[in-house]
Amino acid sequence: TPTAALAGVVTGHATAYTVLGHPTAESLRARRLDPLLFRTTVRRVRAPLALSASAAAGVAELTGVRPQVVPPGLRTAQFPLVAGPRSGPPTVLFASDAGDRRKGLDLLLAAFVQLLDEMPDCRLVLAGGGDTSWAFAAFTTVERMRIRDRVDDVGAGELADLPARFAAAWVTVLPSLNEAFGLVLVESMATGTPVVACASGGPTEIVDRPEVGRLAPPGDPAALAAALQSALALAADPDTAHRCAQQARRWDWGEVVGPAHLEVYERTARASRISTR
Repeated sequence: TPTAALAGVVTGHATAYTVLGHPTAESLRARRLDPLLFRTTVRRVRAPLALSASAAAGVAELTGVRPQVVPPGLRTAQFPLVAGPRSGPPTVLFASDAGDRRKGLDLLLAAFVQLLDEMPDCRLVLAGGGDTSWAFAAFTTVERMRIRDRVDDVGAGELADLPARFAAAWVTVLPSLNEAFGLVLVESMATGTPVVACASGGPTEIVDRPEVGRLAPPGDPAALAAALQSALALAADPDTAHRCAQQARRWDWGEVVGPAHLEVYERTARASRISTR
């Protein structure tokens, strides 16, 4: 938190502060963060960090300081690749908290209705837990009945359930706006499952080539439905799984992301020792 990072500064500690989320003036107000406190913290810490280039740009706009990008990492070995094309009924996985309206379940359901017109055997699996009623409330009774007949709400489950859920899906979707990173996309790709996201925030840096998934314009159900349909076709390509797994290794903790964190901490500690001599 900004207060903890600033406390580190004022007590004389070399402090690395990772800005969680994708900061905007609106998001600071929503989280009840004092913009002055946030700016002061980012400007005073020795190592300001952000989870993606998009998030770093948001921090720079608010504070005048561009943080170093150090993304989250994934131990890809814990999400083993399931090679080959996906088979069985086409399945779309939503693995985010349905109760968090920023994750875009309402947009996804609106797109899913249109997807069913083209692929009536498709299923949507909700695997993040949380309240879904608010998202279904926007539909008529007939539409809700049609959607619910094709939706499986399996709940958040346990962490150990995640790899199998990603591998069983044809496509994983993250329709949120201003997502700081989008780790579920990397987790999905590690198992060989392609992804769909909105062209907003960190996911644009993850889904940066068509061989691993699709991006849709934010807030456009028809475009999201088309992206899902295209990605479902991609999942039937026998080469897609390996391409996705290769993409996920860009964020492997042991090979890439862990060493990047270590470099930041070692550099920050060295600078602190020099400044106190």
